[in-house]
Amino acid sequence: MEDSYQRKADVSSLDSDLKELRKSKFDQNLANEAKNWILAIIGETTSKPFIELIKSGVVLCKLANSFNETHEIKFKESSLPFIQMENISKFLNFVKAYGVPQDEVFQTIDLYEEQDTTIVLQTIISFSRYVHIKNPDIPVIGPKLTKKQPPAKPKKPVNLVGWNGGDNCLDSGSTSPEEDGNDASDVGVGIDGIMDIEAGDDDGDEKHDDVDDND
Repeated sequence: MEDSYQRKADVSSLDSDLKELRKSKFDQNLANEAKNWILAIIGETTSKPFIELIKSGVVLCKLANSFNETHEIKFKESSLPFIQMENISKFLNFVKAYGVPQDEVFQTIDLYEEQDTTIVLQTIISFSRYVHIKNPDIPVIGPKLTKKQPPAKPKKPVNLVGWNGGDNCLDSGSTSPEEDGNDASDVGVGIDGIMDIEAGDDDGDEKHDDVDDND
């Protein structure tokens, strides 16, 4: 009997399963919307499906040139795989420079070999959102992103009465006796006063002792 632990994993089968899983997440309605969005911008019409439309990279380069303010991307129409992959790579470099985050950008093989058409669609959707930020008249593909509200600033704690950072005993909102119009002698007894009282008590005790001795 064959030991299941000794059996090698079927890598090709695993890759195939993952590919099918990614395909199952592909949203055809969004793909149709993305196709129409691209065609409206470059001013063309076609009956090709979304992936077939952009697979050679030519349409993607045309899309990039519609928003390229620095220099026009040079591309070639060819059936040769390396030429088409080069076209795709030029588009990817453009969208990253345009502001699309790296983790939202597909790799060349994701499109050309259709390894992950879902991330390809996600890249076009993300690109449309950044285009919309710079060109508000151009709609986005899919639902608009809601703006994140900044967190509320925490309120400053109220200083406790009689404690203000340990520097003084008056609250920051308190006033000095002179500002209140009162004599400083009316405000409680300070440390010096307490020491005077204690000293007075000692003198009184000594006087009482003298009286007892006289008696």
